Amino acid sequence: AWLVNHDGDIECAGRVPSSQRTVYIELSTPAVDKLAVLAASAGPRHIKWHHSAPLLPPRVVEEGRVIYLYRNPRDTAVSWYHFQRMNTLYGFTGTFAQFLDLFLRGDVAYGDYMQSVLSWWALRGRANVLVLSYEELSRNLPAAVRRIASFLGKAPTDGQVAAIAAHCSFERMAANPMTNASSMPKVAGE
Repeated sequence: AWLVNHDGDIECAGRVPSSQRTVYIELSTPAVDKLAVLAASAGPRHIKWHHSAPLLPPRVVEEGRVIYLYRNPRDTAVSWYHFQRMNTLYGFTGTFAQFLDLFLRGDVAYGDYMQSVLSWWALRGRANVLVLSYEELSRNLPAAVRRIASFLGKAPTDGQVAAIAAHCSFERMAANPMTNASSMPKVAGE
């Protein structure tokens, strides 16, 4: 969405960490007033949010443009397990079986994944809410870029769509230090 709203500015996206282009609103950052940052930002503003729809202020859900991306629950559980083991913020040390039990009960950071997905799925008919799946992006990223652009009222050129899709491919994002969490503190041994 950020690249679509910024005319496919790959140079900036390759230089500025995603955490500085998108406000991760629910993550506590010492000495950073995120509401002040958002208030001072020129539109459109991009906010990262992992929780269920009812936890957002109603005005955001009713008036904002929301793109909700969900993933197959099995893949989410596996990815979330590895992320929580790797990231010092969580430092999970149990087995996958232990984590899966917690995940299925909703006893992990961000709570019950299925409740979250269903809360956004219920809003998919709203004109200001676009619900996409990770699998949809994986199948046809250029088509998803066009769908996002249409939702945001943008008309990127074919070249911009191709550049955005290439930049957002799994391989490129995994190798890009601006998106791959390589600067994040890691748990020893992970």
